Amino acid sequence: MNSLRRIVVGLACTAIAAAALAGGLVTKLEARMRGGPNLAAKAAYVNEQNGTRSRQKFTVEVQGAQPGAAFGVTVNGSAIGVITADGLGRGKLDLVQGGDNPGQSAIPAMNAGDTVAVGAMSGTLASR
Repeated sequence: MNSLRRIVVGLACTAIAAAALAGGLVTKLEARMRGGPNLAAKAAYVNEQNGTRSRQKFTVEVQGAQPGAAFGVTVNGSAIGVITADGLGRGKLDLVQGGDNPGQSAIPAMNAGDTVAVGAMSGTLASR
């Protein structure tokens, strides 16, 4: 009976450990920026690690811009892309790498404290 109990407890512990590992590691960072009374930008970075698979997503949104205005997006001084505001003064840059989109966009690894610039606006990534 003790042997059976040890086996059951061992299997339960293994299942709990596997479930914890299956959840993976998720890093979420965000920076908010203002460029005037109406102009604002928000950058969000998510890095999901699950075993040997990883997925990164970097999204930057602009609102309150002049229609047609273009904003260069950089991370720590390295160019990432350009956002052009639509007729309502909004624009978005959406980059995904890994997961179901392998190789779609080259996204650098980002950490809390890194600087994101959107045009003349800049902000510091922090955990969210």
